[in-house]
Amino acid sequence: MNVSPSPTAVTRVPRPSGRAATADIRDTCGPEERRQLRECVALLSRLTAHLAGK
Repeated sequence: MNVSPSPTAVTRVPRPSGRAATADIRDTCGPEERRQLRECVALLSRLTAHLAGK
């Protein structure tokens, strides 16, 4: 019996190394997109900290 995971199942994806991720971002995103990404990361960090404190 072939059972596929539910749509809400969390799948672990291998994390690239910091250098590989940085290179991929640099190769894929333009300067404005990289700036937006930095802002989003900061916002997500604040949100995570807030949720962890609840």
